[in-house]
Amino acid sequence: GMILRISKNVKIEKPIQILNIKTHSTALYPRNVIFLEEGAQVNIIESFVSECGQGVVETWQNNHTEIVLKKGSHCDG
Repeated sequence: GMILRISKNVKIEKPIQILNIKTHSTALYPRNVIFLEEGAQVNIIESFVSECGQGVVETWQNNHTEIVLKKGSHCDG
């Protein structure tokens, strides 16, 4: 997981991608927290990929992403 904080009145022009990659069979429980201060703007893309050379990856994934918005902030995604 990750923690991301966007400062007051900062506008991130390009999307930020959270890329979750699994390369072997296992369980994964990532937790993401995104804080946007007053007037901050961001576009978040969250993607999930499971692959293992040759064959199929059996996977269990339980994600949680929390987004905290302060006054006047905006998050697309």
